[in-house]
Amino acid sequence: MKLFFRTVLQLVAVVVVAAAGGQAITAVQKNPWLMLAVGVGSAVAALFVYKGLVRLTERRRVVEAGARGLVPGLLLGTAIGVVVFGCVIANIWFLGYYRAHGVGLHQAMIGLVGYMAAAAVTEELMFRGVLFRALERGTGTWLAMLISGLLFGAYHLANPDASLWGRRRSWSRRAAC
Repeated sequence: MKLFFRTVLQLVAVVVVAAAGGQAITAVQKNPWLMLAVGVGSAVAALFVYKGLVRLTERRRVVEAGARGLVPGLLLGTAIGVVVFGCVIANIWFLGYYRAHGVGLHQAMIGLVGYMAAAAVTEELMFRGVLFRALERGTGTWLAMLISGLLFGAYHLANPDASLWGRRRSWSRRAAC
């Protein structure tokens, strides 16, 4: 199957699952436990769709999304993410831009875990599982990293308060306080 068609098919399939998962999460957003279940379910569904399509279109085992090494990889990735995120928050706090107003587990955080699981898995599948692999075949690893990274950043410009000038804006807000 041609690389372009295969890439588009895989990308569209993951985007459809992501959109359906996003709609389902929105529908149950008042119940954090349902959000958790729907979010994790959406992430698992996206993985199954990706694996099925890669097997069908590329006729290969999908080692990048296989069960082997899943638990250690998930634990290591989570630990690295927590440390990096903690360092970012600590840096923001040291610079005076963050203030904690309490400690504890708010129930809404439970739903957020499901939401973020769905978002993280589908974004990884879109940008690394599909786009990066296709770009790497045509351009090489370094250019594929650059292009997929730029596309990933552009995709996130739709987020609230995200812009190319975000840093400048945050300094302006700080000066106004």
